[in-house]
Amino acid sequence: MNNYIRSEVYRILHTKDIYLFTGLMALGILFLNIGLYVSDGAIREFQYANVKFFLSFLTGDMLFLPVAGAVLSVLLFSAERRNGVMKNAVAYGISRKSLFFGKCVVSFLAALGSMVLLISVYVISAVILLEGPVQPYLGLMLQGVAVNLPFAAAGVILAAGLTQFFERELVAGIVWMGVMFLIPAVFYTAGFEIPALAKIASWMPRNYLMTDVMAGMSGYLCLWSESAGAVKCVVAGVTGIAVFMAVGVFLNRRKEI
Repeated sequence: MNNYIRSEVYRILHTKDIYLFTGLMALGILFLNIGLYVSDGAIREFQYANVKFFLSFLTGDMLFLPVAGAVLSVLLFSAERRNGVMKNAVAYGISRKSLFFGKCVVSFLAALGSMVLLISVYVISAVILLEGPVQPYLGLMLQGVAVNLPFAAAGVILAAGLTQFFERELVAGIVWMGVMFLIPAVFYTAGFEIPALAKIASWMPRNYLMTDVMAGMSGYLCLWSESAGAVKCVVAGVTGIAVFMAVGVFLNRRKEI
């Protein structure tokens, strides 16, 4: 598995996909910041060209982390089956379980590296171009990223397992969205009638990130501001890692390569 991880890291670093993904995302961040900066000079009494407002985008929508990580994972490994990489790896004696674990490690490392670069661009460009105090808004955003990183890793693992199981990336993407968003929404809605389901729904990241986190010009209200909320995010994310890892191993044992 170590040889597989090293070879995949080498392959990723020598292909354009990760650089194209990260570069386009960084350009989008810069254009958004520049747009706010220009609007501040062109529009009288424009209220949104400040750090507080810009950092609220990520602070209030941490669901972006697993989505971006899953997209990057699919980009990096979408051609693997068509190119025969999986079949060759198994033929050389790498077990399906090790192959899946290796893919999860590589996907997470690539997503983590891309995330660090993008958050750096996100913060630095905001501080340079926009007005207003940086703290406590930067601290709340970084704390949110830290405690929700396990959930983001769980999303990457699920994406890796589904893309290795399904023939078409579109099908894998639909199933991923269903697991990450539709099922929690169903539990949340059913919880209004069934208290037991409400308790389960309250531990699903999609639900507590949408109901217990608010960030904007009116202020910040973050679940992770208190220790109990931070622990909840970490525990839910680690649980997701364990569950999706088990699901990925199960699916790949049943899949013909």
